[in-house]
Amino acid sequence: MTRSFVRAGIERGITRLAVAALAVAAAATTAQAQRIFGAVMMADSSPARAAIVQAADSTGAIVGRELTTARGDFVLPVPRAGRYTVTALRVGSVAEVVRDLAVQGDTRLRIRFTRDTPRPPVTEMRSGERCDIRRDSTLVGLAWGQFQVALMTADMAAETKSFVGTWRRTERTLGRTLKDTVARSDTSEVYPLELPSIPPLAPDSSREFGFVVESEHGVTYHVPDLAILRSDAFTRARCFAFDPAPPSQPGWIGLHFRSREFRVGVAEVEGTIWLDRATLEPRGVGYRYTNLPPAFDASEAGGTLRFRQLPTGHWIVEEYTLRVPTGAFRRIFSYDTRGRVNGYATKLTLEGVRTASLLLTTLELNGSPILRRP
Repeated sequence: MTRSFVRAGIERGITRLAVAALAVAAAATTAQAQRIFGAVMMADSSPARAAIVQAADSTGAIVGRELTTARGDFVLPVPRAGRYTVTALRVGSVAEVVRDLAVQGDTRLRIRFTRDTPRPPVTEMRSGERCDIRRDSTLVGLAWGQFQVALMTADMAAETKSFVGTWRRTERTLGRTLKDTVARSDTSEVYPLELPSIPPLAPDSSREFGFVVESEHGVTYHVPDLAILRSDAFTRARCFAFDPAPPSQPGWIGLHFRSREFRVGVAEVEGTIWLDRATLEPRGVGYRYTNLPPAFDASEAGGTLRFRQLPTGHWIVEEYTLRVPTGAFRRIFSYDTRGRVNGYATKLTLEGVRTASLLLTTLELNGSPILRRP
């Protein structure tokens, strides 16, 4: 996943003049003391909880970002005095931008969200498909942008290195009938907020090799994790459209994605991002692997991601599931009229299915529990 940090470094040297050394130390202290602080409010003056406040320097580089508290407060350190563009982002609201803010020491700033992001329409069929929606202002593009804001908070949670979770991992192997469980294992594993045990894939690699990669070690089915979903490479190579709500969740709206092109021998993923239609908050992602060998059609290969908002305001994935086929090459013999073998062909067959799930059961922030599942 893309990481964005605020770091201030001071090179220390030996100097003959004590006055110069004191001047360097004073300059360092001043540089580290630059902060933008204040509050973000909604249009009705209520606090804007879990809004992202980020600062960009004159080159457009993001030099700092923070999440507002339950009271809408924020403290945003910046590396040095100067002029910054400050942007407030929140799921469900149109971004607010303050340009050319002069920062010297502690600088107070109050931001107010004045407009809600337009909500997607209720639809009974897939509609409004758009491709490469990085700068798309249609409703499809706006919904994708809101999903990206939620994923940014997940990035911020991972960047802190302060969250540690206990994950319950369940694996099952189904036999050739795809009904009987022939093996099962349940384990608990402690990891930070990332996906360590279901193989992630670098965003650029997904474009080049697809999501199913064969090597000397076997076949690996890669997950479209948050780093993939946040990447320009994924967005550029996909078309998006609205999907109708599933019968069990009439208040949802789907954002369907598919690859823009078919490539022989390259497996892709196609699926739907589920959002709450009233708030645009993420609920989950369901996907399936495409362009697999026809022998694997019955395996229903794919997976899911399920989202949860933490008390801190960050959005995270609390559950991953994955379902992949297992296969083997078998000789299919042919016989003559006397019942004697007169030849054979090698055919790929579906031998079973393996499933895996990772469920977050407990989560600690700086050693204190903030989530505990019975």
